[in-house]
Amino acid sequence: MKKFFPITLLLSVVLSSLVPMVVLAQQGGILPAVPGEVESCPDYMEAFYSLSRSDQLDLLKTDQEQVLGCAIKTGRIKLWLVPFFVTRLISFLIAIAGAISMLFIVIGGYNYVLGGLTDDKESGKKTLTYAIIGLVVALSAWIIVNVVQYQVTQ
Repeated sequence: MKKFFPITLLLSVVLSSLVPMVVLAQQGGILPAVPGEVESCPDYMEAFYSLSRSDQLDLLKTDQEQVLGCAIKTGRIKLWLVPFFVTRLISFLIAIAGAISMLFIVIGGYNYVLGGLTDDKESGKKTLTYAIIGLVVALSAWIIVNVVQYQVTQ
């Protein structure tokens, strides 16, 4: 029974933390959803590519999800759009890393509390320490990605 409860707790926390990520991936995460404003993505991308490059960049700043979503949907991805896709993908992966580190903070706290009963607090302390380090690394990566994205897309 002692080994079954932590596995059940771990599985339930993992599944409950990944469900929002799956929804995020479908609705604006890696593959952005296209809002109902556009009647057809091929027409939208035709109009987008007929604009000048400066107008395209202005539209990307204001309506990035729609442009990237239609580019994926129609398959009309140009090489200069790749940095926008990469930053969206990296942001999504950093969000997953943050969720996983929060999961391990919960697990470490659980092990630390139960360690008081079984005189094995070191396992919980190590898990908490590494999870907090992972959270700091994920937050630092998020900051670096946003700074680099701002510099590249300006």
